[in-house]
Amino acid sequence: MKKHWMLMAGIGMVCMGITGCLSASVKPAESTAAAQTGASGADVQAGAKVIRISFAGGDNHPVMMTLQEFEKQFEEATEGRYDVQLYANAVLGDDLKATEQVKAGELDAVVTSPSPVGTMVKEVMIFDLPYLFKDEAEADAILSGPFAAYLDGKMEEKGLINMAWYEDGFRHLTNSKKAVATPEDVKGMKIRTMENPIHLNAWRTLGANPTPMAYTDVFTALQQHVIDGQENPFPTIYDGKFYEVQDYLTTTGHVYSPFVFIYSGKLIGELPEEDRKLFQETAKATESLNREINRREARKCRETMEEAGVEITELSPDEIQAFQDCLVPTWGDFTSIFGEEALEILKSELDKL
Repeated sequence: MKKHWMLMAGIGMVCMGITGCLSASVKPAESTAAAQTGASGADVQAGAKVIRISFAGGDNHPVMMTLQEFEKQFEEATEGRYDVQLYANAVLGDDLKATEQVKAGELDAVVTSPSPVGTMVKEVMIFDLPYLFKDEAEADAILSGPFAAYLDGKMEEKGLINMAWYEDGFRHLTNSKKAVATPEDVKGMKIRTMENPIHLNAWRTLGANPTPMAYTDVFTALQQHVIDGQENPFPTIYDGKFYEVQDYLTTTGHVYSPFVFIYSGKLIGELPEEDRKLFQETAKATESLNREINRREARKCRETMEEAGVEITELSPDEIQAFQDCLVPTWGDFTSIFGEEALEILKSELDKL
């Protein structure tokens, strides 16, 4: 009991200590070394069980900041019996490959967006619907309530044990062509998307030319003008350095993207019951920390990008409504992807807010 109390207290206190726009943790080179050796400062015992966790984003992404604290807390709580190793920058494979490895029991865990998981668990694809949530408070309520538990159960059925719901955030459009303020402004633009039928359809509906592409290829494609733009939350735009090769950003907020922290159903049984419980508690306790870090960093990253010369178009409520009017009617086109049950449960939970 004392160990569990110290765990929660430690995670809560770290909220006061992490600062800076995706640069408050260790420097990138040091972070990468720590990620690949599990060196978190905890006294890891010789012969400690290694747990490898993959993430496609960079070393200083808010998710990595959160995972570094998770690593520290879990290793301390288990008195060094585990060596948690964090792998950023997709060094173990992109999101889809890492998720497949987790399902196959070849990798312990991955933090990823729902899209790669959606190839195995169709219900999580519902988060790709445009303008599903009106604000962060609404997203928080859903991801902390019965609907999230429902999705956890669906993932577990497929051998993916979700430990926590982290945040990617509201996605915004960047491009190298012109300032975008209306749906008409998007027409003809080559916009990178994930390999996702809902995202692809949304951009086609707006008149763009959506181009599926792995996250790791986006910067070069933007730099070489193979594509005109991309869409991601502020921290990811900054983390990927996309702002260095994009002149315009529009606060479309068209999709809210969470992250899932999934453990292999094939490997979870290798953890003793008490340690498995500690892992779950530690991961779950970092959800609120992750959201706090992500939102703080989003504000700072936006400011930094604007100072770097990116022209940011802040859409008014009426301008947002114009995008909603184009995209929300497409919801019904995708019920077959994520299922009517998922949509009805989500609508029921949203009606209670």
